[in-house]
Amino acid sequence: MTQSEMEGPRGYEGEGLTLPQLMRRLVSHWKMMTGVFVVVMVSVIAGTLLVAPRYRSTVVLRIMDLDSKSLSLGGQLSGIPGGDLLGLGRDDLETEVGVLRSWRVSQAVVDSLSLMVRLSKPAGVRADLFAVTAHGDADRHGRVTLRHDGQGTYSAVFKEKREDKAELGSVSPGGSLDFAGYQITLVEAPPSDQAEWPNTIRIDLLPRYEAIDRLREDLEIREQEGGSRLVNIAYTIPDRYLAAAVVNGIADEYIAYKVTAERSDARYTVGELSEQLAEQATRLVAAEEQLRTYQERTLIVAPEEEAIQQIKRIAQLQLGDDASRVERESLGELLALIDAGAPTPGDGQRVDSEAYRRLVTFPTLISNGAIQDLLTVLLELENERAGLLGRRTPENSDVLQLTGRIQEIEHQLHTLGTDYLSSLDGQIAATGEGLARLNAELEALPEREMQYLRLFRDRTVLSEGYVLLQQQLRLAEVQDAIKTEGVRRVDEGLVAHEDNPEFPKPLVNLALGLILAGTLSVGSALARDLWEA
Repeated sequence: MTQSEMEGPRGYEGEGLTLPQLMRRLVSHWKMMTGVFVVVMVSVIAGTLLVAPRYRSTVVLRIMDLDSKSLSLGGQLSGIPGGDLLGLGRDDLETEVGVLRSWRVSQAVVDSLSLMVRLSKPAGVRADLFAVTAHGDADRHGRVTLRHDGQGTYSAVFKEKREDKAELGSVSPGGSLDFAGYQITLVEAPPSDQAEWPNTIRIDLLPRYEAIDRLREDLEIREQEGGSRLVNIAYTIPDRYLAAAVVNGIADEYIAYKVTAERSDARYTVGELSEQLAEQATRLVAAEEQLRTYQERTLIVAPEEEAIQQIKRIAQLQLGDDASRVERESLGELLALIDAGAPTPGDGQRVDSEAYRRLVTFPTLISNGAIQDLLTVLLELENERAGLLGRRTPENSDVLQLTGRIQEIEHQLHTLGTDYLSSLDGQIAATGEGLARLNAELEALPEREMQYLRLFRDRTVLSEGYVLLQQQLRLAEVQDAIKTEGVRRVDEGLVAHEDNPEFPKPLVNLALGLILAGTLSVGSALARDLWEA
């Protein structure tokens, strides 16, 4: 073994490898590098040219703010400046994205577009070759192969998984194939980009669950960054028309679900409020009837006003009673003096005429017209009697006649005073009974008023509740009538142009292929150099 072999290759141990040394080593493996570079570039170019182009279609949705957002903690925090950028208050948006990704939406789109039927050969647009006019059992798994017989017709064979092949007969352009509940109708003319019909058409029937899984694998649903409420729905497959139909179908299904769900909630709210309003109306009618019955039974309308008027009546009666008692006492004393000063005739004493004149001067009696007339007659008789006494003796018949008439009038005055005194006694007694009755009613009024206030309060509370429920019901009905779907379509899913596939991109692939080929060629040369060392 030579010394150089024992020391090992220079530049790997003990000292650094300079750039010129590295270049010389790589150049020494130029054949391998060229081969790797060529193989990688040929593979990239072949893949770019041979792979079926895939097209993308995108829908952009704007998810509106939910009604309950302001009530949630996230909704309150999202009001903080920069809160949306921190992800605060986006729980509802993530929920809506979850609905878009749900199995329910995917299944509805798979069924509506018959995605269980897939064109596997030739790759391209399904609608250019056939249309699915009916689909049968969703669990079918098989393949239909159509071979052109050169006579303008196709012979069809159906091979179901784990089953023998079944001949379906011949079908010509514009005709239909009916099998296993499916109906596939060929178009009448070949694809616009081909001069003639393809020799073989292969159609795969997938179970629904597998079609949904494949749909979800190629489907991209994501929220836009920056705190916006925009959601992108993108789908990339070789069939550019079907890609647009899928994203638009997902958007339509989601919007329909939102409208149905929100209107269902609104109608449920309207129904609940209607039931509560009917129950409240029944209770209100019962309370009003109970209050009316109580008012009719107790003859109470406004208890406070009634109490005020009751007190006024008692005060008036008490004032009249006090006046009657004072008047009765004064009249009694006056009649006692009259009785003392004017004894009745027949006891041998002379009647004192001045005693009855005091009765006439009593304030209440002096205003009486009949008493005034009697007093006038009495004065005239006394004047006439006094004139006769100047000419005749007291025993004179004319004088005695006048004296008798005077005594009769004085007796009438005395009788009137006595009767008035009796009427005062009756009036005082009646006033006392009225005061006793009013006092008893006044004592019972607080209890009646409390019961009235309870019934009035119940009626008022039920009435206010009824009005509030009416307002809420009207609001719910208006919201149900003008309810929006809570989501708006910003961008429609458009059919991609035939010359603008999402993949492959020739120039991009070529650039990436050059980078990859160069990297692999250099890497392989370095690896071989290290191996040889």
